[in-house]
Amino acid sequence: MSKYRIFYSLRILLSLNGLWLIASALSLPAQAFMPDPDDNPGAWSLFQGGAEHSPNGIELSKLNYPSDIEQFGSQFNVLTKTGDLLDFRQTETGWHYENSFSLPFNRVQRSVMHKNPNQKFLYVCPYLERSIYSVRHDNGLFYNEPELSILAEESLDGCHDLVVSPDGRFLFTVSIKHGNLSIYSIDGQSGRLTLDTVFRSNGESGINGLRGAHSLAVHPDSNEVVVTGSRSNTVVIFSLNGSDWVHSQSISGHEWGEIQNLNSLSLRGIKYDLQGDRLFVVAHEENTVYLFARELSSRSWQLADRISRDDGRLIVDQNLNKFTRPEHLSDPKDLWLVNQQGQNIEVLVACRDGLANYFVNENAFLKREVFYNSSVNPEFQQIVNVIESHNERILVSHSHRVSIVQLDFASATEAATDSGAMSVTGNMVLISPMALMLLAIGLL
Repeated sequence: MSKYRIFYSLRILLSLNGLWLIASALSLPAQAFMPDPDDNPGAWSLFQGGAEHSPNGIELSKLNYPSDIEQFGSQFNVLTKTGDLLDFRQTETGWHYENSFSLPFNRVQRSVMHKNPNQKFLYVCPYLERSIYSVRHDNGLFYNEPELSILAEESLDGCHDLVVSPDGRFLFTVSIKHGNLSIYSIDGQSGRLTLDTVFRSNGESGINGLRGAHSLAVHPDSNEVVVTGSRSNTVVIFSLNGSDWVHSQSISGHEWGEIQNLNSLSLRGIKYDLQGDRLFVVAHEENTVYLFARELSSRSWQLADRISRDDGRLIVDQNLNKFTRPEHLSDPKDLWLVNQQGQNIEVLVACRDGLANYFVNENAFLKREVFYNSSVNPEFQQIVNVIESHNERILVSHSHRVSIVQLDFASATEAATDSGAMSVTGNMVLISPMALMLLAIGLL
């Protein structure tokens, strides 16, 4: 092979990848969501229930079917389906399990919880108990307060989500069984709950979009709440008008532009960004995450972008170190927004086969995504909640696991790549298939 052919081939490669290749080779590699434990010993730890656990994990007999997680300063607490509240504390040597506190659940069931912003109370709502347990938090310990709890309330049957407003004035729950949104006011001193309003999907004044009410989110200013109707394919919006909550808007699937198969969206998780100007919605059957942005003049929500299993974008498979189609975005269930820096956000999506990591800049999904396959890393199996603590993310899984991951944050702009160009994963530079093909031709 002549030196001229080699030189000619290198010119082709550089012309196709150009400044992208040079910039990526000179810059620090974009750190993905989870460092490889083999490359970074001690970078992650695992608490696991059941008979088996990893060598660096701690077996906990009570860590069975975790259902939710909440954080209080230097401790986080995991709620299980049996009503056990497990306490983990952070010390100089890392996170450690301390003790547990039990609630009087009548049966094993899915439960949700949320703390009051002043961190004095934790509110727990089991799926079938028709109750909200008020749990007082004092110096790291928990105390059940039956006289402050809500018991035998019909609208709480089938409670699927619970959120306390950022200002601590209201508590919201949704019932997936009856299609209800219940709104409670919270006494700032005692933490006592008082039922204010119940919006229903049935009856003469019912709101059809609440059918199958699945998830809710509260605006950072505490003046708006949004609910996904899993059986109505609708996002229902409620606003605070003076001292009253009112139904202000419903966004149904047929208003979203290019969406196909509108009868099977099955909307699930929903989240605001930190500023409350963007809204992210998971469509389970559509294998899609939708991004809505607020229109400045009318303040109404408009569809801005989406990421879908079938939209043709390329992703980087973290385990295989290669480009694949976003086929892993299958049966998405919920999402969490992390590493929010200005207009840049990382979006974590719990899928059937693992956890997908997407990047958003302003009102658009960037074309770099990372997928963590649960068949390779069981820690990413059946994720039910994620919280962020400084440089750590704490993952809770239905599969008896709580994983604590340390990472170096990478800005979404550093992670951005064009489809078919190249991407930096760890220390590996991935070059477009077209560039490789032309390089091979040049070497013949």
